[in-house]
Amino acid sequence: MFGQLEDVNMTDKKPLFSEHDRKIIESAPIEPKSGPGYELLKGILIWHDETPMGIPFDTIEILIDLQIARAIKYHGRNLPEFLNPGRYLKLWEQALEEGLKWHGFLPERLNLSDEDKAYFEKAQKDASNAEDW
Repeated sequence: MFGQLEDVNMTDKKPLFSEHDRKIIESAPIEPKSGPGYELLKGILIWHDETPMGIPFDTIEILIDLQIARAIKYHGRNLPEFLNPGRYLKLWEQALEEGLKWHGFLPERLNLSDEDKAYFEKAQKDASNAEDW
């Protein structure tokens, strides 16, 4: 998904989600005991309750872009400039401005616990070692 974000949402501030999709996103149950998983291709942490069932693929793409933005802003993920990390951060700000109530904004998902940090670091190391195969 890197680089897939359309500029249209960044310039004219159309809502990121339809009312229908937003209701699904905001009403999805939070699974507090669910820990993060490591998304190998993007090198980011994700929680499975952040992308609820019943939403179209284009909405899922935006949620994935928000996960990437979180990884850049809070988890120390660096993207090369050619992937335009600023686009993801603008999307993040727009979602906050719109008042989106998304599980990915939960404080414990922004500021990782020691356990989640250790998991993330190990996953990154394992992924790096896998590249040597």
